[in-house]
Amino acid sequence: MKKRKPLRRHPDLIPFSREHHKLLLTAQLLKTDVPDYKGMPNTPAGKRTYVTVFLDDLLEPHMQREEEELFANATGHSELVDLAHKLERDHAFFRKEIPKLTDLEEDEALIQALDRLGRRLEKHVRLEEREFFQQYQVLILNA
Repeated sequence: MKKRKPLRRHPDLIPFSREHHKLLLTAQLLKTDVPDYKGMPNTPAGKRTYVTVFLDDLLEPHMQREEEELFANATGHSELVDLAHKLERDHAFFRKEIPKLTDLEEDEALIQALDRLGRRLEKHVRLEEREFFQQYQVLILNA
């Protein structure tokens, strides 16, 4: 497997990328095929509580800033607008699906929902970092 070269970030995007690191850690926590992290919840109920608080404390403010500061600037760049719309649909998914976790019993349905959420979150962050941010730097920030 070829090792990825680290992506250089424009200073305006570094705070978002740092938050993305936290989002990726949370995504890993939720997935079923990843070992437990020391000091992190390891039961479905604990993970549900963690991700519910995570939505309010980190994810929601992060998504709002992306939408207001980054996606709004994509206007006029069709390739960025298309990506921004896809990413906004993901944001809507997270806002809708995370609160639904509280309705699930601590059983296989909750485990599967957490896993799906973790995989979607990871895919979302990777798309932002590898495609949207890369194009945003070139088209908007002229970096």
